[in-house]
Amino acid sequence: MIEHRKLIVSALAAAVVLLGIGSARAQKLKAPEIATNVDRDPIVRGEAFELTITIATESEGDPEVRLPQFRGLRVLRQSESHPMSFSFSFGFGGKSQKQTKRQSIYTFVLVADRAGKHVIDPVVVKVSGQSYKSKPYSIQVVDHGGQPSSQPGQPAAPTQPSQPATPMPAGPPAQVDIDTDQVDDEYFVQMHADKERATVGEMVVLTVYLYTQWRVTDLEITREPGTEGFWVETLLAGQRRLSFEPVQANGKQYERAVLRKLALFPIEPGEATVAPTVADVEVKPGGFFSRRKTVKRSSAPLTIEVLPLPTEDQPAAFDPVNVGRFNFGASIDRKQVEVGEPITLTMTARGEGNVRNLSLPELDKVVGFKVYEPETEVDLRASGSTVTGLRTSRVLMIPKEPGELSVPALEWSYFDPSAGEYKTVKSPVRQVTVKPSSSGFSGDQAAQGGTAAASPDDGSQDRLNRQLRSILSRGDIESGGDRPTMTRPWFLALAILAPLAFVAVAVASRARRRMAENQGKGRSKRAGSNALKRLAVLGKGVDELSPAELYAELERVLIHFLEDRLEAPVAGDTMSELRARLVDRGFSEEQSSQVVTEMEACDFARFARSSGSREERRQGLDRIEELIRSLEGVTVSPPPEEEP
Repeated sequence: MIEHRKLIVSALAAAVVLLGIGSARAQKLKAPEIATNVDRDPIVRGEAFELTITIATESEGDPEVRLPQFRGLRVLRQSESHPMSFSFSFGFGGKSQKQTKRQSIYTFVLVADRAGKHVIDPVVVKVSGQSYKSKPYSIQVVDHGGQPSSQPGQPAAPTQPSQPATPMPAGPPAQVDIDTDQVDDEYFVQMHADKERATVGEMVVLTVYLYTQWRVTDLEITREPGTEGFWVETLLAGQRRLSFEPVQANGKQYERAVLRKLALFPIEPGEATVAPTVADVEVKPGGFFSRRKTVKRSSAPLTIEVLPLPTEDQPAAFDPVNVGRFNFGASIDRKQVEVGEPITLTMTARGEGNVRNLSLPELDKVVGFKVYEPETEVDLRASGSTVTGLRTSRVLMIPKEPGELSVPALEWSYFDPSAGEYKTVKSPVRQVTVKPSSSGFSGDQAAQGGTAAASPDDGSQDRLNRQLRSILSRGDIESGGDRPTMTRPWFLALAILAPLAFVAVAVASRARRRMAENQGKGRSKRAGSNALKRLAVLGKGVDELSPAELYAELERVLIHFLEDRLEAPVAGDTMSELRARLVDRGFSEEQSSQVVTEMEACDFARFARSSGSREERRQGLDRIEELIRSLEGVTVSPPPEEEP
């Protein structure tokens, strides 16, 4: 009987052990729970909405999560939070196992630029060496004013409405047709001319575009478009921040930005080729959680057919550089003068075209006047999609004899490419009444360029526009008293004080310079202690500060620390420029990348909808402190000498 009881007890114990092992195995292999929700139904094209992915896991270690790439949807903002995470142990003795329960919430603010059905790829979660995949998630997007659509298995979470990071443009994206050989599935560079053929001197607007499906973090034009055979005016040069707009190119969705915009004026007939533009583009495929990569992209060359100017009805005095749409005028500043008094003839051409190279009429000889070389000015406005401006030519004329003199009529011709014809403008004859000189100035002096007719080579048009008269000078210098100035007491005092003041100024300047140098040297040494003191103050008030204020201050502390260590400003650097600068000055690649990562994390956390728990914010502060301590011990090399 006793042996029978022992057998029963042993069987029960074995069953308990087997149940424990089976329970542990079940706990270990428990599948994660994955839920995807959107905050509204229907989703309207062009309006931002919020998509939330919630993952609950229970495993021995942290899960590995692969989030979907939102093809056909633009990511405006994204955040990650972990509202629940705790560990527990079960089992006995050496068979005890530790399990971790964890909840992760990934929030995305998205926008759809195309109506219809969008399928979001499955979420993949790997726990305890086993991979699990959710089902694809479908959303239906309607046009403005469209009816709600119902999708099976698509619950609408009644969460707070999302706030888009930037205002979204209304209306569908622009449709763009591009040659197939220029299109890349992810990003490419394109050159576009507003016309495929133009006459000599006609303005052609060249625009260089960047098309991308991913976020661009940095860009460098390594080769500008080749413009041999053109006069060039810049309409839009390089910009520090690119402005993107949604477009559809050959049925695919892209974000497009203008990199360059040039006004080209062909010089001679024939085929003119614009050489390709080459750019290095740094992008982040897949959003915030992906790594950057740099790709080189080159546009296709562009050929423009340049037609010669028509010979039919071409004016005899026509200059081929006068192509565009212009107004011409001529005027004189005075109608009554004396012999020897200058007048100014002003000619102006105003309009759209190659204003910088316009040719205005020339005056060789005018009866009764001495004519000087003209002075020219150009007031150019190159912006938007055109080049406009004013070209002015001023001619100084001095009458040599009294009487009624005439400034002859002036003819000026230009070719209007929009009308396809030559146009000639003629100014009227101007009459000038010339009286004898009241100062005795003669016509011979004007003809010979005498003392009164000063040469305009000094560049002072205002002086030449005034009446020129002889200058009388007197050399009578009166002196008072019979005692030399050098023997007076005040002069001796000034003579002694002057060198003493110079020495005092030199000593003070040297002292200030030494003080500034000492402060500069101490600045790098004190960088770490100053930063750690500021972090200590932040740590005491971490609960009183809002997440945006805390992360902004953490980023500011890190920037000030780097500027003190490098003794140079870094606030205006891009992330790639900052990383390169740190490596050049002696920091390791790992340290430089960690600095960039922390700065991006602070910047992202400032604007994230969910800024995490108090513990996460405390961990962020500790990471910055640990990073500063590691950077504090690096020996910083001197900055490279600037090229003269």
